[in-house]
Amino acid sequence: MALTPLPPVRRILTGVNAEAVFPMTAENKFIGLFALGCRRDGAAYSEETLDLLSVLITMASISVDNATLFESLAKQNLQLSEVAKLKTQFVSTVSHELSTPLGTIAVAARELERSLDDTTGTAARHEDVRLIRGEIDRCKRVLQDMAGRTGELAGEAPTPQSLASLEREVLSQLSADERSRLDMSLPHTVMTRWPIGAVSRALANIVRNGIQASGSGERVSLSARCGADDQIILTVADRGVGMSAAVESRAGEPFFTTRAEGAGMGLGLFVTMSTIDQLGGTMHLASVEGEGTTITIALPADAAARVDA
Repeated sequence: MALTPLPPVRRILTGVNAEAVFPMTAENKFIGLFALGCRRDGAAYSEETLDLLSVLITMASISVDNATLFESLAKQNLQLSEVAKLKTQFVSTVSHELSTPLGTIAVAARELERSLDDTTGTAARHEDVRLIRGEIDRCKRVLQDMAGRTGELAGEAPTPQSLASLEREVLSQLSADERSRLDMSLPHTVMTRWPIGAVSRALANIVRNGIQASGSGERVSLSARCGADDQIILTVADRGVGMSAAVESRAGEPFFTTRAEGAGMGLGLFVTMSTIDQLGGTMHLASVEGEGTTITIALPADAAARVDA
């Protein structure tokens, strides 16, 4: 930043024993005044001395302004941190409080379905019960996403699993229609050491997003290969609507969604990114509006050290 020293204003303060007064400004803001006292020997200050003081006072003004700005930013960051803590507490509480009644409703729905098996002409009632159970499963997925919002892996320990096990777990997270639109290509014999539930939920979130972003009948692919440095590279690709640059820049923000109200909470991709980060992996998103989206995840084959850290 170029410094433009301001000339001193001589004897501007009435009743103040000052040889010169320097205005203190930064970025066109008035900060204060610097009063230079008279020399003890009564001699006048040289022009060179006044010019040097002017430069130093200009630098001091900028430093004071920067310190004030830093203090303001620190206060804002503290406020944002407190808001984030409150969000986490809220999500954790809601998730915990709703899990128990949903579990009770699920048990009651199963018992009701069993009792209907002994009754004739109950096809419509069976369909109602299946609808109830489907909505319960949907609520459970929302709660899993909300629990993931707190950045935890639900205490799940990494265990040795093949990618064949991961494939089964991912499929178990999807509906029949979603499974019918997924092309999966995983090398079944490759071994990993991951918290398989957390990783499968993360991948299912991405697959589900891809299917929802695609037209009717369009397919989504999930593939895996071995990469450098003992990493597993997982890729999910769709040919859906893609994302604009503005939407892509916000992808992964908690509670950000482009779907209609009630169609999603905007937590899926955020939870996925949190999970991958906790396991020491990386995630890259590439999207072209009107052409589709590809998400590439790189995970260490053995994530136990990262989880235990």
